Amino acid sequence: MQNPGEAQFFLPSKVEAAKQRIQDIESQKEQDKINAAILRTQEALERERRDRKNQEKRESRIREREAKKQQKELEKEQRRIARETKRQAKDD
Repeated sequence: MQNPGEAQFFLPSKVEAAKQRIQDIESQKEQDKINAAILRTQEALERERRDRKNQEKRESRIREREAKKQQKELEKEQRRIARETKRQAKDD
């Protein structure tokens, strides 16, 4: 056993292994941070793509509703004109 208060000496290979282990842990932490940042960026891009697609769908539905509304109004006007024409022909 070692005596208390005496200097401890470690084998250079053990010191180097401990330093390498610390460096590996730090490298892994840094890589984890990078991976997390990449994942956040990918998720943000996917969210933007999905939002853009949903917005395009909304706009398309609005355009379709407007087109149907205009078509109905046109058909209604055509029926009105046909009735007037028929009425005028009848009166003549």
